[in-house]
Amino acid sequence: MLKLKSLPLQLQISDVTSYGTVNTYNKKFELFKNELLKPTSKTTFTTTTSQDPVIKKLVSSGKATVFATDAILAQLMCAARSSNAWDIVVSKKNGVISFDKRDNSEMLDVDENTYNSPNDNNEADINSASKLSAEATAINKDFLAATLENTVHKFEHPENPFSGATPEPLLNRGYKYRKFSIPPNNKDSEEPPLEMIVRCSVDSIQKGKLLSINALNQYNIVPSNDWKTKLGAGPSGVIFAEELKKNNNKISKWITKAMLGGLDLIKIGFVTRHNPKDNTKHVITGALSYTPQVLASQIKLSLNNGWGVVKSLIDIIEHEGGEGDYKFVILKDPNAQKLNIYKVPLDAFE
Repeated sequence: MLKLKSLPLQLQISDVTSYGTVNTYNKKFELFKNELLKPTSKTTFTTTTSQDPVIKKLVSSGKATVFATDAILAQLMCAARSSNAWDIVVSKKNGVISFDKRDNSEMLDVDENTYNSPNDNNEADINSASKLSAEATAINKDFLAATLENTVHKFEHPENPFSGATPEPLLNRGYKYRKFSIPPNNKDSEEPPLEMIVRCSVDSIQKGKLLSINALNQYNIVPSNDWKTKLGAGPSGVIFAEELKKNNNKISKWITKAMLGGLDLIKIGFVTRHNPKDNTKHVITGALSYTPQVLASQIKLSLNNGWGVVKSLIDIIEHEGGEGDYKFVILKDPNAQKLNIYKVPLDAFE
C-alpha cells in the first residue's frame, strides 16, 4: 500500500521521434454560437504501451529502459485527485519496464469529483455512470472532428502507426515520442538517471502551435444553467470554474497530458444535450482556449510533483520485483488517496 506523495525532481526532456498527421484547428466555436454536434464515422485509437509498434522499435534499439503513454502517466500523476477506482499494469521483461492500460480503460468519467457522483445503481438510466462515460467519450471524439479543417501538418513520419488496427477510419492525430531523464532521488548519488520514453498525443495545430482538444458535457440541464443560453450571454469563466470542481481529475489529466507532450494550448469545448432526456443529440455551445501552464496554476497542479509520484512507484516496484522479470498491478482505491500495489503472475491478463 502506497500513500501518495510527491518528490521535487529536475528532468531533462528531449524529443525522440514523431509520427502522424494533424489537421489545422477551426476556432469558430470560440465565438460561442450554438451548433449541432455531428457524429463522425471516424474514431481515435491508440494501443497500449507494450503493443505500440513504434515503442517496440525503440525498445529494440535500447533507447530507454521504461516506457509509458501520456494517458497512463496522467492517471498516475493525478491519482490524488481521482475518486473512482482504476488500475495500471507494470511489467518488466528483459530489463525493460512497461506501464500498460487494460482494454476500455480510457473512457471518460463525468462529474467524478461531486459529492453525489453518478453511479450504476440503475444501468438503464441514461444518466448512469457507465452511460454518461460512453456519452462523454463519444462527444470528445465528435467535438475533435468538428474543430478540424482540411489543411494538414505532417510530423517526421506522416504515417499513423495505428492505421489498420480498427475497422473504422481514424481521425488524423500526431504522436510525439519524448524521452524524460529522471535523476536519482539523492542528488549526490552516482546512480545514472532513469530514462523513460512516453508517447504523447497531439490533436491539432493552430498557427504553428500544437493543441490538445477536449470537451466537457452537460446532461443535468436546468433553465437557470442551460449552456445553450447561458454561455453566450454571460461570463464563461463562472461555468468553467464550476466544471473544474466537478471534473477536477479529468481536467487535470488533460492538462498533464498536454504538458507531458509539450503542447502549446488546450481547447475545451462545452457540449450539452439538445434535450435532457435524449443522450444521442448534442449542441456545441462554445469553446475556451488556455495554455496548459495557466490552467495548471489555477488548480495548483504540479507536473514536477507528478513525476515524484511516478518515480516513487518505480522505486518501490523495482525493489519488490527484484532483478528478473515481473508483473505488478497498481490499483487505485475509490475515495482514498492511496494506491495498492499487487504482484501478479507473469501471464496474468494475457
